[in-house]
Amino acid sequence: MLSDWWSDVRFRLRALFRRRALERELDDEVRFHLALETDKLMTHGLLRAEATRRARLAFGSVEGIKEDSRGVRGICVVDIVMQGVQYALRGIRRRP
Repeated sequence: MLSDWWSDVRFRLRALFRRRALERELDDEVRFHLALETDKLMTHGLLRAEATRRARLAFGSVEGIKEDSRGVRGICVVDIVMQGVQYALRGIRRRP
């Protein structure tokens, strides 16, 4: 129980401070799954272009899936607050 909690905390901290690395990992994972589905379709006799097209259709919206994955990280509230702070700072800089 405690190890699960600690693992969750570490993951959320990593999501906060290492966003670029997590985004790269997410991109890699999406590409991996698309390639896996493409290869599977190619073994059934489809050409690469058609297999890629069908894999993308079967996979669904890549950006939607990425957004869902980001939501699972559990730091959406922090993202929203940070966006508000950035917006406020830009406004203050324009009109001190």
